[in-house]
Amino acid sequence: KMRIYSYVIRKDNGLAPNPFWDYCTLALDQPMIRQIAQVGDWVVGLQEKSEKLEDHSLLFAMQITEKLTFNDYWKDERFRYKKPDFSIDEEIFKMGDNIYEPIKEGYEQHYSHHSRDFIDDEEEWVKQKEEDLQGKFVLISDKTSFFYFGKEPIEIPSTELIDLLYCDIGHKCIADPIIPRLFLDFIVDLQETGKIGFNNPPIIWNKNDDSYVQCYED
Repeated sequence: KMRIYSYVIRKDNGLAPNPFWDYCTLALDQPMIRQIAQVGDWVVGLQEKSEKLEDHSLLFAMQITEKLTFNDYWKDERFRYKKPDFSIDEEIFKMGDNIYEPIKEGYEQHYSHHSRDFIDDEEEWVKQKEEDLQGKFVLISDKTSFFYFGKEPIEIPSTELIDLLYCDIGHKCIADPIIPRLFLDFIVDLQETGKIGFNNPPIIWNKNDDSYVQCYED
């Protein structure tokens, strides 16, 4: 039975989710979703502009096509460009989410936007790393199975659907078969508009950096 997992995205910078290089991936944050969601389920991210339901919009939606361990994600050549590289002065390379290399003692965290330099204090960094690893898995959606709207999130046409998806703390899991039908009707409408895949850069993105374009050029 298909489930929908939804949450409000507080910081959309291209890291979680990471919508680049032909795959939308969720490798960091949201540990419970990453643990329990299965292939075929949907993960939905909302943008919250105010406490009013009608002010919520769709930032991304991904149907899970693969679920990998950190080990497999690190070793898979398809995701080599999702390993952050700060030697290249373009945001797309710095925002990689493939940051946990398997070692004998567990995992080594490679330099990334989840490194200590980017976290306010030591305690918060330790907590963030623990949450990343608690998720255990990386959720993956191929380019025909996700919608990412970034800085131009789209209106959700029904207040009823917003109410079903909205969760102000943590995440919401929806298993009621009536609700997925309503959601899938919305997805079909999106597909018919041709907006599948990557549409816009993340909300938090340097307006002078168009590096996101290169991974979608034929």
